[in-house]
Amino acid sequence: MKIDLKTLEKLVWIIYKRFFIEKGKLKDIQIKIDQYIQIRMVLVYKGIETKIHIDARPYVNEDIIIDSQGSIRYGFLKLNYAKMLQEWVKDIPQVSVNNTQIRVKNEYLQDIRLNNQEIELELY
Repeated sequence: MKIDLKTLEKLVWIIYKRFFIEKGKLKDIQIKIDQYIQIRMVLVYKGIETKIHIDARPYVNEDIIIDSQGSIRYGFLKLNYAKMLQEWVKDIPQVSVNNTQIRVKNEYLQDIRLNNQEIELELY
C-alpha cells in the first residue's frame, strides 16, 4: 500500500482532529518525504501562533517505531519537544513515548519504507 503526500496530509488533519483538537486550531501543515518525513505545522493555541517542526523516521520492530526530533515555538518561546510529546500522547493507550521515540502498538504492518515522496506500507 502506498500513501502519497496529499493523502498523508489528510491523515494528519484527521488524526489531529481526533486526538489533539484541544491543543489548538491547526492552521497549516506541510509534509516532505525523503529519507525522513519532515512535518511543518502551524497552529493557534490560546491565541498564540505555534510552529511545530518534526523530522521522523518510521520503521517496524513488532510495534511501529518513529524516531523523531523536533522543535516547538510557542510565540517567541522554544518549548521542550520531548516533554511536549509525552504530554500530548499520555491519554492514548496505544502510543508510548521514550524521550523522542514514539512507539505505536501494531498488529497489521510488517514494514514501512519511504520512497519517492511516498510512504510504502507492507501489510502482514
